[in-house]
Amino acid sequence: MNLLIVDDEVITTQVLKEKLNRKYLGISSIFTAYSVDMAEKILQKENVEIILCDVEMPRANGLELLEWVRNNQKEAEFLFLTSHEKFEYIFSAMQQGASDYLLKPIDISKIEQALFKVTEKVRKQKQLNEVQEYWNYGKRRILKALWRNIIFGEISGQENIFKEIEKQGLERDIGCSYILVLVLFQKENVFRKKEPQGLNQFIIDNVLAEALTEKFEMANCVHWEENDDYYVAVVSEKQKEDVEARMEKVKSVLEYYFDCPVRAVYVSDAGDVSQLGKYREQISVYASSHIHEGGKVFFIHGQEKGQEKMAYRLNTKFVLQCFERGERVKLLEYLQKSILNVQKKDSEKILLEYFQMDLLQISGAYLHQHDINTEFLFTDEGYKKTWLKSHSSTFFMIQWSAYYVNKIFDSIKNGERGNDIVDNMVTYIHKHYEENINRNMLAKKVGFSPEYIGKIFKRKTGMGINEYINTIRIEKARNLLETTDYKIIDIALMVGYDNMPYFSSVFKKYVGVSPAEYKKDNLK
Repeated sequence: MNLLIVDDEVITTQVLKEKLNRKYLGISSIFTAYSVDMAEKILQKENVEIILCDVEMPRANGLELLEWVRNNQKEAEFLFLTSHEKFEYIFSAMQQGASDYLLKPIDISKIEQALFKVTEKVRKQKQLNEVQEYWNYGKRRILKALWRNIIFGEISGQENIFKEIEKQGLERDIGCSYILVLVLFQKENVFRKKEPQGLNQFIIDNVLAEALTEKFEMANCVHWEENDDYYVAVVSEKQKEDVEARMEKVKSVLEYYFDCPVRAVYVSDAGDVSQLGKYREQISVYASSHIHEGGKVFFIHGQEKGQEKMAYRLNTKFVLQCFERGERVKLLEYLQKSILNVQKKDSEKILLEYFQMDLLQISGAYLHQHDINTEFLFTDEGYKKTWLKSHSSTFFMIQWSAYYVNKIFDSIKNGERGNDIVDNMVTYIHKHYEENINRNMLAKKVGFSPEYIGKIFKRKTGMGINEYINTIRIEKARNLLETTDYKIIDIALMVGYDNMPYFSSVFKKYVGVSPAEYKKDNLK
């Protein structure tokens, strides 16, 4: 507890500061001032609970300091010291809430007695405030839990709700008409800052409660998460017509703390407390089936029967031409414009799903026609991530389509390069078939993995690398057996086989007879 002594008599001030028994009074710090101006500066910087002040001082007196304290809503107890006992001073001081009025000359024991009464009063008031704050905090938590149970349908029916209120001892009249305001946030935008999540929730509750509730009820704000979305429902007593204007102010305030946090605002019809669960369900159905961005306010009037939506059709010929001609940028620009046009036409998510299916069908047909393997789609982590988010917003659908199309163009490019790689490997095999060559050695030569060159080689030639090498070697062996008198073992070495039994086995597999039989039947 802190004490401020204000007196233009320096000696009096210093004596009081030195003589007062701080331990007995429970005072930790004593500040001194010799004028009202000096006292005001101290009070603006320090937390002072008790002020012991002279009444009559030059330029401004103690009563003026008391008035300044009350006008500035400073919580401090006043005791006055004076050399003159004047009724008008006493009356004015007591009118403004002074605790006591003491006469000079100084009597330390009397001043300590008066200060002790005041410190006890301050101490008891602090304890009461702490208890009250704890009680209010508990009630706020109970009320927040009640609203959550109501809007999620855990407690339904007006009679059951009123029984729960009575049971919890809330003593609260909730018989008025309410609307439910559901604010949709992008979760990663709200919680990507370093501040604790509780602080961000407090900021959101504070701003929404001030704008949408009559008595600044932060307990009326209920939070929950769904996938990458973050919802805050506010039980509001405001008129529906006021919400749109109020939310414009809310968005500007929240943008000060977060980057574009509000994606959409949904407002229900007005009704009694028992309708809130139904309102939340109606809004949730609408929000989950539509893509909304930009913080626009939507008024939801129950579940309207949806009309059958026509699938969005891409220009198949144009898309295929872009793939054939390698016009990557042109295709990406077209797809982005198409997605935005879908959103302008209707905000329902199903239209974006139709767009996605159309693109997959067209590109799938192209990939199949050109024998391009699509396994990369099932193993690529980046593709999986963009796919999972693609239906949640136009931004994520654009992101997915760009990622997907770029992967296709890269696959086409790799396929073209793969043809060159296969041609190079075929040329090398024909020149070096008699050497110890295999898939691993060829992979090092062309700079790709053995698995990759194996796939592209078989895709173009119709056979595996080792099979192709054996075909070339056996063909060369047949020619030598037909046209020369070389021994069979020498021919085996000449075409790349250093193991005679293995050569005979491979030869018989491809030709149908052993090398000796073939030489006997075909020697020219």
